[in-house]
Amino acid sequence: MSSLIVPIVIITFLIVMGAYSHFQDKKRREKLKVLSEELGLEYSEIFKESDSNQFYRFPLARMGRDPKATSIIVAETEEQRVVLFDYRYVTGSGKHRKTHLYSALMCSSPFLRLPIMSLEPDHWHNKIATLFGGQDITFENDAAFGARYRLQGPSVEAIKAFLTDKRRAQLLSRPSERMEADGNCFLICRKYKPLKAEMVRSLLEEGLSMWEILREESV
Repeated sequence: MSSLIVPIVIITFLIVMGAYSHFQDKKRREKLKVLSEELGLEYSEIFKESDSNQFYRFPLARMGRDPKATSIIVAETEEQRVVLFDYRYVTGSGKHRKTHLYSALMCSSPFLRLPIMSLEPDHWHNKIATLFGGQDITFENDAAFGARYRLQGPSVEAIKAFLTDKRRAQLLSRPSERMEADGNCFLICRKYKPLKAEMVRSLLEEGLSMWEILREESV
């Protein structure tokens, strides 16, 4: 009997932690819903088809398996449609199984004409990928931008033409974060940070700031 005590304790602990995590997540989503109602924004637990179609254009949406978008908040004006949401996907299996979690902002607008590109902080694993032949578009006269970000996309000329000196300087003034762009839409992603009520206003402000940088009239 004594040999069963440790496994029982471990299983009980895991069950309690799972229940607590579920409770906290439910509480977090309830706060998001209440805040959305206070701000007059739309809240849902699933994408509208049009937003789903927009999102699945981006590389992030095609990573891993078992993708899931939840806690969806929509703010819309005549100039842009902004969608905040949680996103997760799974890689590996067994003891190597890993859940990747993001809070994200997706903005679509008729004022955007963006090249297909992705921009992410140039961490050590990106530098290793570049050493082994991974793409990293750089600007000869802007070492600071190259040191901060790894830039990728199918049309190097279009990306370089779009990311003018002014736009690169504006991007350098922002927090380092992953950004993907395609046509009339861009995506801002924060890894390991589930969407919380206290983040909503700042994320909306960040989305507007990025829209101002990327919109056609900004240069």
